[in-house]
Amino acid sequence: MLKFVFLLLFLACQSQSGVSSDLPWERWVLLKSGGNRITMHRGLPSSRSSGNNMLAWTSYKNTLMKNGWIQIEVTTNENADNKLQAYAAGYMEGYLTKQHIADRWTNYYKPGHFCSPTSSTLYCNNLRYYLTRNTQHMLKKIKKNPNSAYWNQIHLLLVQAQGLIDGYYKRTHINANIRFKPFGLYYLNLLGDMETLQPIMKGTPIKVVTSPDDVTPGSCSALVKLLPNNTDVFMGHATWTNYRSMLRMMKRYNLNFKDKSGNKIPGHTMAFPSQPGQLYSKNDFYTLSSGLVTMETSMSNFNKKLWTIVREEYWNVLEWIRNVVANRMAGDGEEWCEVFSRHNSGTYNNQWMIMDYNKFQPGVQPTKGSGLLHLLEQMPTLVTYRDITEHLVNQTYWPSYNMPYFKETNELSQLYRISNIYKSFSYHGATRAKMFARNQTCVKDIKTMFKLMRYNNYKHDPLSACNCDPPYTAAKAIAARGDLNQANGTYSMKSYGLADYVATDAKVVGFSMMKNFEILAECGPTHDQQPPFVWSKSPFSHFSHKGMPDKYDFKPTLIIWDKFSPLKILEKIHKSVNL
Repeated sequence: MLKFVFLLLFLACQSQSGVSSDLPWERWVLLKSGGNRITMHRGLPSSRSSGNNMLAWTSYKNTLMKNGWIQIEVTTNENADNKLQAYAAGYMEGYLTKQHIADRWTNYYKPGHFCSPTSSTLYCNNLRYYLTRNTQHMLKKIKKNPNSAYWNQIHLLLVQAQGLIDGYYKRTHINANIRFKPFGLYYLNLLGDMETLQPIMKGTPIKVVTSPDDVTPGSCSALVKLLPNNTDVFMGHATWTNYRSMLRMMKRYNLNFKDKSGNKIPGHTMAFPSQPGQLYSKNDFYTLSSGLVTMETSMSNFNKKLWTIVREEYWNVLEWIRNVVANRMAGDGEEWCEVFSRHNSGTYNNQWMIMDYNKFQPGVQPTKGSGLLHLLEQMPTLVTYRDITEHLVNQTYWPSYNMPYFKETNELSQLYRISNIYKSFSYHGATRAKMFARNQTCVKDIKTMFKLMRYNNYKHDPLSACNCDPPYTAAKAIAARGDLNQANGTYSMKSYGLADYVATDAKVVGFSMMKNFEILAECGPTHDQQPPFVWSKSPFSHFSHKGMPDKYDFKPTLIIWDKFSPLKILEKIHKSVNL
């Protein structure tokens, strides 16, 4: 007995290795007992026999005040069927991050933007109709296509969403039937698509662009950089959004779903930055077990006719679902693009970069058409994609900054109407196009790559100058800082002035890192060349920021994972006891 106890303690200590900070992981196991009853067990179950009832296990660590991130790693039991795995994965996350989800809801809630189940405004009625019909249509397609891998993955994602909601409310029994309503916690997964749906469902006319004041800032900066002598290729991303979004998580899902042949799906494991209550990134930066890394920056549509189509076509699949399904199903970049293109909803329109690290060999120059890097652009009624490996090799970098590259996208979105007048709103004339072209030559390693993704030297960089008083803006940078612009300043564009808009993070991965799902990340507004953001001293101190640190002065953190495996630990204990 004493030998057993010492062995248990030893194995528990061993499994603590490989963490990204000195705080311990909190480990939980979800057990299924008689009558589909759920038991959440903290730590290792006491007997090996309980391993037969384990559906999933989770490592959770709240280092929010230490490095800006909450980490969670969810693993499902490959011996359980796919549907039970999906439900258990969602349940554990909802159960363990309940307070973070509640804080996020508080920070985001706005009566004019969020609808309650009883809301009866024109906007809420329109949105309720669209979202209800959209979910009903997906469930109908799932039922009619039981052998479709595509609709099966959509079903599993919806089941995971239902599990998260049930875990949040601590339901006591497994019920994997889809029961969620449009305006509950499920809504948190829709915020990307809502950037498109909100103005459409409100019936708000989309303005004809007549001045640069009508042009909103883009969302996110991204860079693919091929190092000298082809020693590595980095993927870097900086999220641009509002300040109240800075309650951040790093998630890893080890979902052991199997296809009809009994093989694991290509993207069974994914690591990504996210927020509480969300099953996808929204910042859209993923490292995948398939060998892919995917990321995007958003694009604007100024073609009013397309919005009518989006509003009417509720039977398409929302973007947040399509990107997760493509991440799970695709084995290479071409397949990712093909899967993502199906049932285009025209919501949350983005430019995607899909890097296939399986096609990269350090020290060897990638070949034209090898499939190393694909570019995809979405607009309502159109998804265009191509292999741009040759472009990456010739130029050594690929930048993304919210401007369409493909001619078809530019014409359909009618961005050309603006760029013909304002050259800074064109693919080659944009401020960040020039900054990336100038600064990417300084990237020699991951440290210099990360520094570039945090770049903002607005008071001294001539590219940050504007016809303003003062004569510069912190919005014209790789990493924007809208809080640093003066409230009493005079700016040639609204987005150049004091604004609730900021680069909230930076993430970088390379060839060796992505194999272990490692991400170098920093949470919060850039403070490399600027003062740290402090909520209590900021112009936005009155905004709800529940659960967040007051001061964001964190350093880059290498995100690595716990890899907790209770089944393996119990097996080792059992073998040792029987010696």
